[in-house]
Amino acid sequence: MKAIRRRPLAVIGLAGGLLAGPALAGCGEPEYQYPHDSAEGVYFKVPRSWTVFDETETFYEDRVDGGSTAQPVRVWVLDSNRPADPANLDDANGDEPVGIAQIIALSPGLAENVSISSVRSIGFEFDPVAPATGLEDTWEVVIDQQMRTEDGISGAVAVFNYRDTADDPWLSQAREVFLDPTRQRVYLLDVYCSSSCFEQHQDDIYDIIDSWRIDL
Repeated sequence: MKAIRRRPLAVIGLAGGLLAGPALAGCGEPEYQYPHDSAEGVYFKVPRSWTVFDETETFYEDRVDGGSTAQPVRVWVLDSNRPADPANLDDANGDEPVGIAQIIALSPGLAENVSISSVRSIGFEFDPVAPATGLEDTWEVVIDQQMRTEDGISGAVAVFNYRDTADDPWLSQAREVFLDPTRQRVYLLDVYCSSSCFEQHQDDIYDIIDSWRIDL
């Protein structure tokens, strides 16, 4: 497979920087859009050419307030396809990047016991950066980096390639996780597509991952 470039990621943390002035592409339309939740202090940037859907209500239609150990607070679906559709999120092997950003509220009991590894494992049978022995032909870890915000919230970012069998094409995924037991919050950001797509769009993907801000 083609190599996906490793890019070091910055420590996350802002004092209002994103709202102070988005980068502009010359004198025309802004280069990025900035999904945010002011009440939660969360901000990130997405290329203007992508579509951002607020799927907070529709993505978890069956949730019951107070009836679970984890409840969605905010959910955004990111789609670079034309036409864009939240359903494209289900195509992990697409030719254009898609993603999902989530803020999840935890019950006090769960907040005391959840870990970065357990959150990073959501949707997989194991922690993506710690695959079992014998998966060398179907799993590759590209980036595994611990992070911490200026407010002391622990997190990690991972980029990994995977496929069902050695004969299948590679898929690539970036996953960023932050965990705040004090505020009982989990923050989860995923962007993925086929590995050839990921390589082609990796600058945009890394810009999204690197832009995540939790401004308490």
